[in-house]
Amino acid sequence: MTDTDTTRDMSARLNAMRRTLREVFGISRLRPGQREIVRSVLEQRDTLAVMPTGAGKSLC
Repeated sequence: MTDTDTTRDMSARLNAMRRTLREVFGISRLRPGQREIVRSVLEQRDTLAVMPTGAGKSLC
């Protein structure tokens, strides 16, 4: 997979995530910290997120 393919794949995944946020959860943007967590997961990296109550762990 080339860098262009990887970038295109990540862009498609992020667009799908944004669409899901709107259609399923009714929100237009992630809370602080959520974006980094979701991006890490979409990049198929092992990810550990320690967040305070109410920070949106369940969505991640």
